[in-house]
Amino acid sequence: MTVWGDYLRGFKYITFFDRDGTMEGRNNAGSHHLGRWSIDPEDGSFTVRWDSGWDNTTTYAYDVAGEIRFHDTTTGEWRTTLTRFDNGRSDLLSGPYWAEG
Repeated sequence: MTVWGDYLRGFKYITFFDRDGTMEGRNNAGSHHLGRWSIDPEDGSFTVRWDSGWDNTTTYAYDVAGEIRFHDTTTGEWRTTLTRFDNGRSDLLSGPYWAEG
């Protein structure tokens, strides 16, 4: 699944989450990273671990007016919002959504 979203400090990003627990992402500053994601079956938290450069987080997800918002499990602070979803794999390097409109 490919998701688009908003992040802290004004960043926008697009990330592909594979079923095997790997992910690949790019942001509007041109940064491109690989990582791993997981969901804890006991508490329902969502964790992302990037190879370098991006924040590693463990969060809880909330549906707020059709957007998925993630809040840090320790501080409760907002971390990121998912605003668009695609069931397939979108090209992360061409036509990023932050250039639209």
